[in-house]
Amino acid sequence: MKTIAFRNMKHRQQGVTLIELLLGIGVIILILGVGIIIYNQTNQSSRAYTAETGVLSLVGAVKTVNPNPSYAGLTQTTIINAGKAPANMVSGTNLVNPWGGTVTIGSATYNGTANAAFSLTYNSVPRSECNSLVQGVAQNFQIITVGSTTVKDVLAGTNPTATSVSTACNNDTNAIVFTSAG
Repeated sequence: MKTIAFRNMKHRQQGVTLIELLLGIGVIILILGVGIIIYNQTNQSSRAYTAETGVLSLVGAVKTVNPNPSYAGLTQTTIINAGKAPANMVSGTNLVNPWGGTVTIGSATYNGTANAAFSLTYNSVPRSECNSLVQGVAQNFQIITVGSTTVKDVLAGTNPTATSVSTACNNDTNAIVFTSAG
């Protein structure tokens, strides 16, 4: 049987060098950075989807509560008191969107006739999610205005395009008015 003499072997340093440690930290930072970006994108998509669902739910609620062709006197309070507002949007006597902005509902003039339509106003919509929200619900409205820019008007033949909506959604927080003639 052979024996190994440990006395003649050189003692090797164990552990990691500074360069190996820095490389490891760099890889961890890179992975965390990518994870944060993916998380933020997923969160934005989720809020935009929640907002789209909220807009469409409110359209259904308005048409249920007020089936008449006149929307005179319609407000968000009417929808809340009727129990038709989405629960995740109700904050006391107000409606709020996924970004914490107020949502208002009211009668609107359409094609020259007062109270012939209703409008939903979404405030504080971030630039990053404005385009997605407008494009996601555009087919349900006759007029859509972002800030002071009308991006859709059925009567004028204006339809929202990615360019027109992106240009209109140029603020950090935007107000979007969706108008439906029922």
